[in-house]
Parts: sequence; structure tokens; C-alpha cells
Amino acid sequence: MKKNTWWVIGSIVAIIAFYKYRMANLLTYSFNGISSGLNGLTPVLIVSINITNPTSTTTTIDAINVTIISNGITIGNVNATYNQSIAANTTTVLQLPVNISISGLINDITTTIQQAGATFEINGSITADGIALPIDIKYNF
Repeated sequence: MKKNTWWVIGSIVAIIAFYKYRMANLLTYSFNGISSGLNGLTPVLIVSINITNPTSTTTTIDAINVTIISNGITIGNVNATYNQSIAANTTTVLQLPVNISISGLINDITTTIQQAGATFEINGSITADGIALPIDIKYNF
């Protein structure tokens, strides 16, 4: 190939990468809710978060690696691979199945009762379109 052809291909790849990076950094997150259930005999928390894509381009959530903390106590982790598309200018609710730490959950329930409330946090990263983005959601209840 000629030198100019490589220049054009390189420019196109750079432009696509820039727009994907810019778009992924515009995603916003917020807490939606918590539910519980059982997976066999194992208790499971389902943490729901809203992910808003304010751009004019569809994005894809590839993976989520977060720690769930309540009152400063780690109650579980989410390490999951997704292939969740989020359409342009929409909000999608993503449900995260949390692997629960039983001792952390018991300590957290005790602290929540003593304090008559809790601070709930989701910390970690979400990979969108191949770009790892930090996530830090705090919610008081």
C-alpha cells in the first residue's frame, strides 16, 4: 500500500477511537434500587443502577467490576461480563447480582439498626466500548 493509504487508515482509526473514548466518558450512573433473593441456598442481592448515555451514539457495556459497601463494610462484589447495548440518548437499568459476604452483611445490618440508616456505595469500574471507566455511586437511606 502507498504511504498515503496508511495515513488515511490511521486517521480513521484515530477518529473512531477518539469518539468512542469521548462517548464512554459521558456515561452517567445513579442508584436505582436493591432487591434480594436466593440462588439455590446462597443469598443474592440484586443492585440496580441507571446508566445514562446522553450522546447520539449507541454504546456497549462490556464488563463491570465493583465493590458494594454499606456503612463502610464490604458486603459483596460484582465481577461480571456483559454485552449490554445502551441506545443513544437513553437510560438503561442494569441489574448487578452481588456475591454476598455473609459476615459483612450481618455486620452491616447491625450497624444500620444502631445508626437508623445507612450509606450505600458502589465503587469500581465499568468497561464501555473497551474503555475502563471509574464508577463511584453513593446513596444514603
